[in-house]
Amino acid sequence: MNRVLFMAVTAFFVLAGCGSTDQAGDSCSTENSGSCTSSTEALFCNDGKFRAVPCSGPSGCTQGDKQFVCDFSRAKPGEACPKSVEGSAQCDVNNADQDLKCVSGTWQAQTCKACTVQSGNIVCSP
Repeated sequence: MNRVLFMAVTAFFVLAGCGSTDQAGDSCSTENSGSCTSSTEALFCNDGKFRAVPCSGPSGCTQGDKQFVCDFSRAKPGEACPKSVEGSAQCDVNNADQDLKCVSGTWQAQTCKACTVQSGNIVCSP
């Protein structure tokens, strides 16, 4: 049986009313909001606290006036993922025989044979 999962490579998010002093662990009130803290990391509001998430894809973290974009396309197993992409998956760019799925706030590897993208969906045959 093939696993077909939605691909989460790059995500758009609403900017929080973050000041430059916000840090991971600080309180926040707007779920899934946040901002870029650097070109490779963002803070996401999850469960009332800011959480640092790597934006390790080539586009990194970019910020506009009302939203920011975090590129997860080069995520690694064990790295943090925001709650807004919970259950989403992508092929692991470092290992063609696994996909990465956001589970409980962490990218988790799932072994398969030849992870591929078909019509915007991840297909990972066990």
